Amino acid sequence: MSSGKQGRPPLRLLLTHRKYLQWSAAVQLMRMPSIMTSFSFVLVGGNKVGGLMITAYILCSTFFAIPGGRLIDRMGIKKGAPLFLLLAAAVLSGIAIAAAIEGEGAHGLFIPLAGLTGALLGGIPGGMRSLLSRTVPPQLLPSAIAFDATVIELVVVSAPLIAAAAAMFWVPGAVLAMSAAAAIASFLTWRLAALGEPEGRISAAGSLDSQSSADGKPQSPWSDQSGDQADEQGSGPHAKKKPASTGAFWWLQRRFVFWILLSIAFGHALGTAEVGALPIVQQSGGSSGAAAALIAVLAVSSAASGLAYAFFSHHIRLSEKLQACLLLFCTALGCFLFALSTHWVTLALSMIVIGVCTAPLMTVRSLAAEKEMPDERKAEGFSIMNVSHTIGFALGGFFLSILPLPWMVAAGGLSGLLVLLSALFLLPRPSGRQEPSRSEASYSEVP
Repeated sequence: MSSGKQGRPPLRLLLTHRKYLQWSAAVQLMRMPSIMTSFSFVLVGGNKVGGLMITAYILCSTFFAIPGGRLIDRMGIKKGAPLFLLLAAAVLSGIAIAAAIEGEGAHGLFIPLAGLTGALLGGIPGGMRSLLSRTVPPQLLPSAIAFDATVIELVVVSAPLIAAAAAMFWVPGAVLAMSAAAAIASFLTWRLAALGEPEGRISAAGSLDSQSSADGKPQSPWSDQSGDQADEQGSGPHAKKKPASTGAFWWLQRRFVFWILLSIAFGHALGTAEVGALPIVQQSGGSSGAAAALIAVLAVSSAASGLAYAFFSHHIRLSEKLQACLLLFCTALGCFLFALSTHWVTLALSMIVIGVCTAPLMTVRSLAAEKEMPDERKAEGFSIMNVSHTIGFALGGFFLSILPLPWMVAAGGLSGLLVLLSALFLLPRPSGRQEPSRSEASYSEVP
């Protein structure tokens, strides 16, 4: 590595990491079909059938996320994730072709095909997150996840625009755009999974280096060397205790249950902010445009905090557990402030508080939960986390239907406080010797 690259912050190293850029392209394309559904399905099916297609897609993708992740674990990411993406692309192409040939006569076929697409794509996000851990060095993972949380906001905006542009030339083209995104993601994922483990590690100077074997050839520090084998077996100087798989219910271990509950509370807070924005604004005499502006404040705050966390994460010395608890506490405070707000300034401030916590909390939650997952169950584990977040998000809409508006918003903060209280019972007390954080070990110790 040239001297000009010495001392680079992790984000700059990440943006020159070829495999990460390929993973990022694959995962953004993988997300596009899900984001396009609300636009594309209504275009080809109309309001009634399109709405049922969206419902079938969401229910099936949620229900089959965990089994799909487990199946990807069994098949291997190299085979499982590209196969499911390719099958989803084929089903979406079938919907577009049926819409072009049969028109309204194919409406009865659209709903089960939309559900099948959701089932095929349900476990893919968990598999892609598992693939990320194999794509970049561990020292770059915090920046990689935080930066991805920023890029998501761009995809949420751009994906419907791409579908709309395709529909301008041919209405079923909106669904074909979903199919094309899934097919390209399948190829990129297969190619990336075939490349193997990440190359290089972060030296004390902050550069991405590779080690050399005895014959002078570059060798990845994650290759099967004797020192690494000793660490994996628990006898090396940097040995890490790996969680053992305990069968189908491994995820019921106390520490992982805490991260499931935190994910639910986190999703509940976000759902409260997004679902509650319009009724809160209308109660204050505002319009739907003002509510959309509040959601935009939330999204921009999240994107900005993700970029900042990706850039400065290696300077943070707090453990991931402590970071997560502090961020969830601030998110809960943001919900309480949202519930008590009577002025536009406090409404915007509450959205900023929640948004600023969003991307960093997504990052530390992912990193900490991964440590509790068996290596052979990571796609399943991340799928469990995704489903937990979805359940939490749905609670916002559920409470809106059964509770008075101020109570509904306050419930988003209360769930966070209850999860923080559960940490006293679910998280073990720290031992006398504090294990260094991922970033601290990476940047202060010479390999």
